[in-house]
Amino acid sequence: MSWIMQTLSSRFSEIVNGAARLLLESEAGHAADFSRDAVEAQAELILEVLIESLGEGSGGKSGSWLAVSQVFPVSSDLNRIPNTPDSVKRSIWVILEESVERGDHSLAEVVSEMMLVESRLEDCWVTIINRNWNRSNGNNSNDTRRIGELQSLTEILARESDCDLTYKAIAEKIASITEIPRCILLVFNDRGVLEPVASNIDSAKAKIGRSSPAELVSLSDLASVGRPMIIGGSDVVQPEIKNILENYETDSLLLVPMKSSEDYIGLAILDYYGAGEFSREQINLAVACANQAALSIIKSRLMVRMESSLRHMAAIGVIARTMTSRLDEEEQLLLLIEMAMRLIHADSGGIYLLDEDTGEFVEKAAAGDSVWQSGESVQKVAKWVCDYGEPIMLLKDFEDPRFGKIVIQKEAVAIAPFLIRGKAIGMMNLATGNRNERYGKEDLELFRNFAAQAAVSIENTQLYERLQDAYLGAISSLVAAIEARDPYTVGHSNRVTKYTVAIAREFGFSTQEVEEIRLAGLLHDVGKIGIPDKILNKPGPLSEEEYSAIKMHPTLSVRIVEPLPHLGGIIPMIYHHHERYDGKGYIEGMAGTEIPVGARILAVADAFEAMTSDRPYREALSREDAIKELIEGAGSQFDPTVVETFVRLLKKQIYAV
Repeated sequence: MSWIMQTLSSRFSEIVNGAARLLLESEAGHAADFSRDAVEAQAELILEVLIESLGEGSGGKSGSWLAVSQVFPVSSDLNRIPNTPDSVKRSIWVILEESVERGDHSLAEVVSEMMLVESRLEDCWVTIINRNWNRSNGNNSNDTRRIGELQSLTEILARESDCDLTYKAIAEKIASITEIPRCILLVFNDRGVLEPVASNIDSAKAKIGRSSPAELVSLSDLASVGRPMIIGGSDVVQPEIKNILENYETDSLLLVPMKSSEDYIGLAILDYYGAGEFSREQINLAVACANQAALSIIKSRLMVRMESSLRHMAAIGVIARTMTSRLDEEEQLLLLIEMAMRLIHADSGGIYLLDEDTGEFVEKAAAGDSVWQSGESVQKVAKWVCDYGEPIMLLKDFEDPRFGKIVIQKEAVAIAPFLIRGKAIGMMNLATGNRNERYGKEDLELFRNFAAQAAVSIENTQLYERLQDAYLGAISSLVAAIEARDPYTVGHSNRVTKYTVAIAREFGFSTQEVEEIRLAGLLHDVGKIGIPDKILNKPGPLSEEEYSAIKMHPTLSVRIVEPLPHLGGIIPMIYHHHERYDGKGYIEGMAGTEIPVGARILAVADAFEAMTSDRPYREALSREDAIKELIEGAGSQFDPTVVETFVRLLKKQIYAV
């Protein structure tokens, strides 16, 4: 069972109650005075079938949706039919948004699953409406088979978001319903030009496709009257129409406008391959189908835009979360490239950031094969994109007049600028080696938005790293000042840091964890700035009061480190690095694995460095004697696994002490 099905099942009652509340509190719910018991019964049945349908792949549960429709009231007024599927959908969204906030699932996962849920619930609503129409109006029609086919057309198209598949399905169904053998669809493109998009007979699309622009305009003019029209025979006077009939090898055509309200979508053309008459019933059915087709085409286009918007939302949500993550710059840039490559179907990508000193764009991260053949090409394109603030697409072996001769090694490349308050900080390129892949207007717009969010993320990381470097620089100077107070401890923190990093790497720590323990090693004694020199440099035994002061230095260290949130992970290591494995240490008397592993590593490294360095009250131990002390303290003062690991490293002569 998928996670979405498990979520819907486990939160079943909550979703049903939420759906009922949303519907009854809506304007339609108040106006129609729906029964709560009836709405909850509808919601329960819908949710049961939805969960089943999600487990059946792409097939859906149209038969069960028909059963669902039986529990809805019969009315010729759509406002009297509760849109419970929509309320169920909105209730599910509430539940899933909570799961994103808790971190149970990513926004991208939720968006992907909700697109399928919405499609299934749209099937449900379409089935309810059509079933209701049949029950309230079915007695007025003598051709129930054709009504069933029209309903089938509605159900099929309601599930489809691929425009090409939608057009093909429409043409095939219209031909089947009207029993007119050939049907071709022409729709208006973005430029307002009528163009053929699909036919139930592939050769028909090719024939119409050979029509001149003037001939297609003449068809558009005829259909613009808004009603069906039969053309053919001796009454045809326009040469363009005569040419269409001749090239299409037919005597007459039935032209049926596809309209939704005032939106003129296109034209359905039906014919008999030659001679044939269109009955009044066929014309009426063709008009009904064309009107339904117009609605379906609009829905399909809206679905495409909705999917694009959801992709935008998911991308922006993912980037927003990277802004608060503790990734280093290289990891962050690689993650951004990987996300962008998935977003617009690329197999290569790169990020170039502007070097303010040289004015050049420097590659900071890359994935996949190389895109550019020369650095000159990169600089030329990056400068143009950043100057104009616009994403562009370049094609292989195509000379772009904006850049002259540049050579790219991929079939298509999309480039978008990183802009912060109008100022360029770099650019990203994405590329594909697929000859059939191109980046269209929507892809570039999506890429632009992604790059805008990525730029904010990159700038935040850079600013944060500068602040961190400045703060760490100040603290490092403080450490050096502390150690300078006592010539015996000069370099202590640096040596401890080397030991802790070596142990952490041997333990298999991640890059981030190694970096944290490196900082802990550097800063573990910074709190000694608050300990008087007479105590730090005392050559003899410390009094109980003086020892109590010494024991405060981990607490003082934490207070100094706390203002930098990025260093939150090292605080437990610093605070507990004087705990003992047997529980007899300080500050809190932790024992065994209760002590953070970083603190256990730091304790061994700190002790070894102290034993092998001169102190006012004793001379340094030899390397062998210090190792012996560590081994003897394993299990009591020190974590035996850490001791074993460190001794193994020392015996490999990694450090000459």
